[in-house]
Amino acid sequence: MSQADPLSYSNNSNLGLLPEATSTEHEAGSPLANCDLAEFFGTNGPLAKELTGYELRPSQLKMAEGAKRAILTQQHALIEAPTGTGKSIAYLVPAILSGKTVVIATANKSLQSQLFQKDIPFLRKVLDRTISAVVVKGRSNFVCNYKWEKEAATQQQIALYDREHDQVKFLHSWLDETATGDVDDLPFLLDSDLRPRIVSYPDDCLHDDCRFYFDDCWVNRMRDAAAEAQIIITNHHLLLNALELGWAGERLLPPAAIYIIDEAHGLEQTATAVFETNLTDYTVEQLLSRTIFQEYLDESELDEWRFQNTLAFQEVAHLSRDNAYRIDAELEEMKKLSRGLSALAQKLKLNHPYAQGEGTKGDSGKRAVRPGTVSESSKKLRKAGPTTNGSSGSAKQPKKVLSEDEAAEEKRAYDLAIEALSSTATKLMTVAINTHSDTTVRYAVRVFDRRHTTLELHAAPINPSGQLHDFLFHPEEDEPDEENQETDQPVTRRTVICTSATLATNGNFEHFKSRCGIETTGEEHILPAVFNYPEQVLLYQPPLPAYDYRNADLYYSKIAQEIEHLLQVSRGRALCLFTSWSGLQQVKDRLTTAGSPSIWPLRAQGDAPRDTLLSWFKETQHSVLLATRSFWEGVDIPGDDLSLVVLDKMPFPTPNDPLHSARMKLLDESGSNSFGDYMVPLMNLALKQGFGRLIRRAGDSGVVAILDERLSSKGYGRQTRQDLPPARFSRTFKDVHKFYQSVLPSNAEFALNVWAWRGRGDPLADEATEREGALHWRWQLLRLQDSKADIMDDAAADPSPFPLNTLADAECYAALQGLENLRDRIERAGRATTGFAVEVRSQRLTMDPQTTSQAADLHQAWQEAAAQWQQLTFIMIPPVD
Repeated sequence: MSQADPLSYSNNSNLGLLPEATSTEHEAGSPLANCDLAEFFGTNGPLAKELTGYELRPSQLKMAEGAKRAILTQQHALIEAPTGTGKSIAYLVPAILSGKTVVIATANKSLQSQLFQKDIPFLRKVLDRTISAVVVKGRSNFVCNYKWEKEAATQQQIALYDREHDQVKFLHSWLDETATGDVDDLPFLLDSDLRPRIVSYPDDCLHDDCRFYFDDCWVNRMRDAAAEAQIIITNHHLLLNALELGWAGERLLPPAAIYIIDEAHGLEQTATAVFETNLTDYTVEQLLSRTIFQEYLDESELDEWRFQNTLAFQEVAHLSRDNAYRIDAELEEMKKLSRGLSALAQKLKLNHPYAQGEGTKGDSGKRAVRPGTVSESSKKLRKAGPTTNGSSGSAKQPKKVLSEDEAAEEKRAYDLAIEALSSTATKLMTVAINTHSDTTVRYAVRVFDRRHTTLELHAAPINPSGQLHDFLFHPEEDEPDEENQETDQPVTRRTVICTSATLATNGNFEHFKSRCGIETTGEEHILPAVFNYPEQVLLYQPPLPAYDYRNADLYYSKIAQEIEHLLQVSRGRALCLFTSWSGLQQVKDRLTTAGSPSIWPLRAQGDAPRDTLLSWFKETQHSVLLATRSFWEGVDIPGDDLSLVVLDKMPFPTPNDPLHSARMKLLDESGSNSFGDYMVPLMNLALKQGFGRLIRRAGDSGVVAILDERLSSKGYGRQTRQDLPPARFSRTFKDVHKFYQSVLPSNAEFALNVWAWRGRGDPLADEATEREGALHWRWQLLRLQDSKADIMDDAAADPSPFPLNTLADAECYAALQGLENLRDRIERAGRATTGFAVEVRSQRLTMDPQTTSQAADLHQAWQEAAAQWQQLTFIMIPPVD
């Protein structure tokens, strides 16, 4: 096989500094080493034979070649692969051909599903080989048959007096048919109160004391399959959890020679979440509500610790009124709560009702309590000593004689309750004390929803690069030992391939490597764009004033006005992304004001759940969605449904966020420039993610509007623009209009928006919403090249000479008035209306006016008016829900 020049694969490769890539002796004759990937991905290769209309994508081939070299040389690879590269096939082919165990970690379930259900089955056919693959998820995704048995019995009793729970009824039949027990396979989301009663959690699993453990446990079936599979698909969080546990985590996730981290741009964020300690004001309350504590402790004692929990979190809440703030002080009430729960755990342990005696579980793994008996310690419970708050008492006795299996299960459940108390006490102490302020930042966050406010506490690593270095990229077991060095035996190293559409900043991977603890790599590639961005995309930056927090209202008035102008030429079909919740709300209020609302169907984050909003956006023509940072990535809306992405500001991390603030301080103290080395790269990556929402397929086109003057006025803004895909750039609104004229079927120079409504309600309301009251109408005339507009309604016009009986009649009359106004202007300028195209937008008008009105004279007037123009096109606006 011929080897291409490594430097030709990337304008940013470090391969020129490395010795020529070679394989180990064992791998030299492997299917991977012998595979000519250029032929495989070529126009006459196996892929082309299976895909109609296949075209070679050079970036995909380059990525596959880079992954191949990394695997053969047992080195790491960093690959930025733009949208459309086909990166999953590019890394799967060499990984499969290596014959080694491969773990692929992604950030979201949709990509996991694509890999397992689409890409791997496709490659089984292309490669003509068996490829064993398993999706490994956390245990909380699976039904626990032990808990289900109890819940089903409870529901059966309830059904005697009430209607059977619909989801429980479905689960009875589903569990007889499912091959996985994975609740993600259900055609509905489990109710929030039902889910914890039937799925498995780490702190309530009975393990080998459960009678379902060996033969009928969904989690164990998944893990057994994973132990035999070549390709293991999981998520970032579970991967890091397993690696942190070392050999103990191998049951969670089998060890692998190759780790592929897809969507790797979020790796540092995930690592922070995995390696941090976090609690909420509901953690202790939820823990103490467990049935086992109700059975073995007095309610008065539980109430004491619930009250202490309230005091502890009130202490934190009173530290600041901010929504997020750093904790520097020692938390005395939190310490008291921690010590109290530790004492409570010790008390339960001393008074263990299932203490081992005759027939207890020993090294042989036999059951702990003989069938038909309860232990002596449950008959003669010792009095507990006083706890830290002065309370005392003894645990309650079991109320029934237990079988062998029941006794073992009850004992394990009791032990798990003690472990949960001790674990929670440790977490509370971690966030209460200030002994690791140089490596850990403690902070609180207020989380608001419609019912209440939750206070979250975090003790997070300021820099998780050390953990990522030790657990993922450079574990100690990968280092050569003295014995291997002396005998010249090859050392098996893991290969970690990190890839994403947004991984590099400022033309290199230095930021990613420093934040993730990567010391050395063998492959670094920034692949060229796959799509024809200069033809498909216009990057527009309007000449707006800079943001001034002292006059934010004026700024967002300008932003809302600019967005409304853009919506007029894009015909809606827009995703507007904001860097703050307050900015979103201000723009939403201005676009939906009753005085002059936008004609386009509009919803905002918070109006409905995320998936519901995205479904509405895809299903509703000409719709507009306003959203914040959670929508800047992971949104895939190809085609004409999305033709405009608006970014209100450059998405810098909030500098007063406690975690970012701590990281910036650490960098500044080390002599680095926290703004340039940390804030700008994070902004750069987030901006690339937002930009990437627009072009998802080769046939997509549209405008990305970044409404932040710093994109041009600041040096870092100009550099960021260079890192974006190579779209055409303009600061002139006329270019936006010309762009849409070139990609849309309408070449209209003018647009006429018309509304009709009854009474004093919303101008966009339909007949079902307002059936009473007088008819009203309004028109808005726009010159699309600069979005200058005039508006008129029935309150300022002469009474209609036509009878207006329906909303359709009123819209038709409003359109006639608007066209008449435009005709007068054109004729005064000495031009003819036959030289102009007009677009009419409404809820009820169509190309055939006879379908919209019952007034004959109005029909005739409409036909005469329509005939005067070069072209008259219509856009039907969906009614407001």
